[in-house]
Amino acid sequence: SLKKMEKKDETVKSQIKKICEHYMLEGEDVEKISELVSSQFIQQRIAEGKAELTSLVFPIKSTDKFFIPSEDGAALLTIPKFLAEFQSDIEKNSDKWVAYIKFMKRLKEMQKMQKLTDKRTRAQELIRELNDIESFIMNQAVLRFESAKDLSSLSSHRASNPKVIENASILYFKEYYSTKSMDVLNTSILGKSSGIQAGIKMCITYRSEETKTQFTTLYFIKTHLYGSLECFVKNEPTRIDIRELVIYKILKYIGFGARVHFYFDLLSVGGFYIASQDLAFSKLLGRKKEFQIYSKWVEQYKLKAKDVKELIEEMKGAIELDIVCRILGLEDAITNQGNFGIVYLGGRQKWKIIDFGVPTVALDDNIYKSFLMGISRYGLLDGAFLAPVLRNPEYSLLKIETATQLMKDLDSGRNRQSSPGKKESFLNAIEKAHKEVRKLIKENENLFCLRKEAEIDLEQYIKSIITNFSTFKESLLK
Repeated sequence: SLKKMEKKDETVKSQIKKICEHYMLEGEDVEKISELVSSQFIQQRIAEGKAELTSLVFPIKSTDKFFIPSEDGAALLTIPKFLAEFQSDIEKNSDKWVAYIKFMKRLKEMQKMQKLTDKRTRAQELIRELNDIESFIMNQAVLRFESAKDLSSLSSHRASNPKVIENASILYFKEYYSTKSMDVLNTSILGKSSGIQAGIKMCITYRSEETKTQFTTLYFIKTHLYGSLECFVKNEPTRIDIRELVIYKILKYIGFGARVHFYFDLLSVGGFYIASQDLAFSKLLGRKKEFQIYSKWVEQYKLKAKDVKELIEEMKGAIELDIVCRILGLEDAITNQGNFGIVYLGGRQKWKIIDFGVPTVALDDNIYKSFLMGISRYGLLDGAFLAPVLRNPEYSLLKIETATQLMKDLDSGRNRQSSPGKKESFLNAIEKAHKEVRKLIKENENLFCLRKEAEIDLEQYIKSIITNFSTFKESLLK
């Protein structure tokens, strides 16, 4: 009997350790969870094999409460105070509660449907219904916990829905700006974000809590690279390619990309969004900063009929962007006139990449030779400006001079355009980007939908771009 009791105690300790590690609990929380896990009810349920430990005990963040859902998910065995609060919330929102019950019933019916067309029709109906009760579910941890598994069946349909993207974005940015002591005053949608991926343009007005100064900025928000496209909805949640996230971060840190935010639709698996801040935004009042997409710039260039030789700074910007794309192996970047452009500030200009395709193969053994010859790996260059600049042997010396300066900048970090100091060096940018993405994955393991080979692909990609950088630099010195 003593041995059985000791064995049971060890099992309980093991379970307590598991739940505390799973939810990163410490201090008083460990004591509270110990009491719950040690209860006869919990031990009996585990012994009967009716549930996993992590599905029996669920912490409510930022409170001192835990609840234990029963089989129907709505009734609770928990701290009486929390139970009373939950019942009170239901009474105050009886219409939402009725809508939630109806919604869950129709969702379960959809899961049993055999015809794909019927399933898609019902899914779109449910997404519209969910818009009305989403905040109610999100504010009720019990309902969020109960509905999580069933809502995953809507994931692939939700990801491309503009209203879902809007709601997820508002939720994220309100929280983000609050951490910066800023209050979001207003959000508005200005139409669809450009590109084939589903997305929106969101304008956000916020105010500093300290100075009361107001700012307005624009974000271009889209699904991740393999997310739902605007033209169709995938049948299954798509896997996130973490190389895309690392590339966005590297471009930002070396001075060739926009500030980006990554976040989730918390009610869907694989619902992951990327928001790029407008490159014309500046926190300094009165500063005139402008961003012009290349497609518009080149049309103006054609109309003015200027000689290419008169545009030395533009030529240097194009050359720099070409080199960065080659080192990172980017597809669909400078070969797509809508994916890059020019930032103008105080008489200076800086070429930036705003979108790209993740390379199938990043390593380029002939990176320097193809650069000198102007050979594009991933498509046709614009014939009005880019091709003449990047392919004409007459500009070889300018290309080499520009490349030499860029390599120095990438080695030590280039000067910032709008503030004192330097950007990150290329190698530091890779390390910093890698760490940040790894942290994001660790903090959101239950939300990330990754390919099995994601980690291996990322490590291989990083090795490839470091090799590209070294090969290009050594060839240039020779």
